[in-house]
Amino acid sequence: MAHDYSFSKEVYLNEIKDKIWNWCEITEDDIKDASQQNSLVPFNQNILEEFTKENRKALNDIFTKENMPNETELKKENLS
Repeated sequence: MAHDYSFSKEVYLNEIKDKIWNWCEITEDDIKDASQQNSLVPFNQNILEEFTKENRKALNDIFTKENMPNETELKKENLS
């Protein structure tokens, strides 16, 4: 299982990095063989991309560095 997907490194660097999130775990090139072997095809990618951008922006607004819990607070809440 993977997350932090971007279609390509170029898309990540030009459209995502430092704008929406700052990491890229997997790209289409990483999963192309599995997609072909399982007959997977893109489906509503534009909807998913817009949803992801809007939700990341909302989360970034909520979880700024100023209001993020620190490690001690997370341990107190047993969230780490």
